[in-house]
Amino acid sequence: MTVTSIKQPTTAQLAAHGFVPAKAEMRYRMILSISGRERHGKPHLAFTAPGPIAYLWHDHGHEGVIDKFIASKTIHTLEFPMPSLKSGKAEVIAKESDAIWEKFQKAYKFALGSFRTVVVDTATET
Repeated sequence: MTVTSIKQPTTAQLAAHGFVPAKAEMRYRMILSISGRERHGKPHLAFTAPGPIAYLWHDHGHEGVIDKFIASKTIHTLEFPMPSLKSGKAEVIAKESDAIWEKFQKAYKFALGSFRTVVVDTATET
């Protein structure tokens, strides 16, 4: 059995065949927790982050604030309404909550891989 060495191709040879060096794509992200009293600018601060932005929300409070930013950056929103408490039955509320939680988890994981900034409003509701 003869062992032959493999000759490394030159950059020009690789390029002639259409090969290009692989590049690791780095995605720079920050994970922040913004807390403060109501009506003190938490969503405003979040929307100053680099776009595109995914805004997953349970809480109302971004009305009017988001309008200041949509002309200059891409913002996609997804609402997660709180479960209805009208039935008063724990089983019904738990089932509805589970469905909302599943939807949130899927959307959040998708957003992490698709957006530069992901905002969750509000973490206590999540």
